[in-house]
Amino acid sequence: KKGNRHIFNSRLYRKFRWGNGSDINTVANIAYGDYQFQRRFFKDMFTVTVGATGSYGWVQSSIFVDSIQLDTTGNAAKYFQTYSAAAFAQLEFSWKWLNLMAGVRYELNGADSLVEGSIPVFRMGANIKAAKATFIRLSYGQSYRMPSLAERFVKAETGGINIFPNFELL
Repeated sequence: KKGNRHIFNSRLYRKFRWGNGSDINTVANIAYGDYQFQRRFFKDMFTVTVGATGSYGWVQSSIFVDSIQLDTTGNAAKYFQTYSAAAFAQLEFSWKWLNLMAGVRYELNGADSLVEGSIPVFRMGANIKAAKATFIRLSYGQSYRMPSLAERFVKAETGGINIFPNFELL
């Protein structure tokens, strides 16, 4: 009633891969949730969006390095848990021929005992209507990329090609 908007998205993703003999056997699961709150104010010229995103994954595969993690009996578990959590905020301004936007996001990512935080990343932009069908757009954004579990922990051989884990990859 007061112009507030709540958005919640979630999903559960599950993937199986069965192999024969020495083929890869993998089960991967990801649970994901995203919540956003939006509010327009000052004659709908401003929109603020704040929210949080999170995911939790659990993966079991025969291609993970044996010595990475041991189960309770001391055998190679070849099982990983991953997670990520983020908080974000964005402010938008819209007036006649001008749109401005600025936002910030902070994340934590991890796999089992490996926890990595990000630095805050920022974005901003402007969109100017210069003529009837002509727009000028300015944009600035930051990002980073986290290495995948495969890049860090997979050890395999296929068709004469050896794949080695890189534990030091940042």
